[in-house]
Amino acid sequence: DRPCKQPRRCTGAIVQNYSFRGLTSHHLDFTADAALAGTAGVSVSGLTVRLTKAGSTNPPSNATTNANGEVTFSNLLDGLYTASVERTLTADEVARLPATERDASVFAGGVTTPVSPPNAPTANLTLVAARRGSLVISEFFSYFGYPIPYNWGSYVEIYNNSDTTAYLDGMYLAFTSWGLQHTDSYAACEDALYRQVRQDTSRLWLTGGIRFPGSGRDFPVFPGTALVYAPDALDHRAASGRDDFPDLSRATFEHVGLSSDTDNPLASNVSGAFYPTTGTNGRGVRIVGKNSWALLRRDAEGMIEKLTLPPIKPTPPGGVPRTDVDFFGVPKEYVLDVFSVDMTPSYRAYLASTSFSFIQCTPWLPGTFEFAPAELYDETYRPGAIRRRSLGRTAEGRDIVMRTRTSARDLEVTTNLLQRSLNK
Repeated sequence: DRPCKQPRRCTGAIVQNYSFRGLTSHHLDFTADAALAGTAGVSVSGLTVRLTKAGSTNPPSNATTNANGEVTFSNLLDGLYTASVERTLTADEVARLPATERDASVFAGGVTTPVSPPNAPTANLTLVAARRGSLVISEFFSYFGYPIPYNWGSYVEIYNNSDTTAYLDGMYLAFTSWGLQHTDSYAACEDALYRQVRQDTSRLWLTGGIRFPGSGRDFPVFPGTALVYAPDALDHRAASGRDDFPDLSRATFEHVGLSSDTDNPLASNVSGAFYPTTGTNGRGVRIVGKNSWALLRRDAEGMIEKLTLPPIKPTPPGGVPRTDVDFFGVPKEYVLDVFSVDMTPSYRAYLASTSFSFIQCTPWLPGTFEFAPAELYDETYRPGAIRRRSLGRTAEGRDIVMRTRTSARDLEVTTNLLQRSLNK
């Protein structure tokens, strides 16, 4: 994976030119973000674009955008690359912003795309006003432990990115439909009924999740700390017989259902949200296969709209008859955070070689909620968790994890599991 300075003399490497085209200021997400950028003095020129090759130990490549917001990387090896751009405002630039907007101290964006012959791709990075916010989804773990088909050692971590104590009491951790982001060969991304749900910019449409217990101040999340939800709050190293699974016996929350599901008395039980289920074998939400997670405000319950849609193909050839699908729409102002993970190109290629045939719907979600998912998810083998990338640390040593609605820029794979919570 070393750079090839003399392409014709290199063997076993496919060299391609790769280019990114930045977006002009009036394309900066929404009008409000463009106005903020103009007020702060942010433009598309002079931005540093960081290019990282998946699986490479080489340091990232950096290049600066020209007056048109364009940057080109050359002599790249075949593979998957993530490009990200960040523009941190100076203290003077932050001071120019309205007082209510000064948490938007960073403009950032990102995209993940494969580089492969015969043509060099061009990708657009949408620059977005990042927000510090408060509670965010900071880490997600879903790993089968290949070749052992064990999938109960999963978890979702919630981190407090603010300077004051927040409370998880009564909040929702929900997920979007797999079918909103991928369809099989018997469904269509552009079906009118489903397109109205997938492209809705005013509501995020969900298909399930959990609700945290508590009456208001029972579950504090202190600044720079995190709490963990695990379908099974137990030591999965012992249960699976593998060292690369996490010990979740100290998780704050779990989901207990049937009598066969062991209850950890130290973990508080969550309840199912939007539909009465405790998952397979009563062990809570089965985290594998959930592509977008959302953290919702506790007062979202009264604002949820239910929509039932018929299956696009009621009975696929040789398949199981399908039933109606229930969606639950939450207004955007009640959505605190969205965390989106797509399958890796290699895993999509693996699925294509089987009887499955997946099509990725575009856009993944409306830009109101997500511009580009992180292509990091592989159910076959991935020994690390997917974590929100830190932008640095505060003077007190706390991680800063800005939210850009661009998971391709915000997320990374880590083998240091739960470093912000159970293993801190």
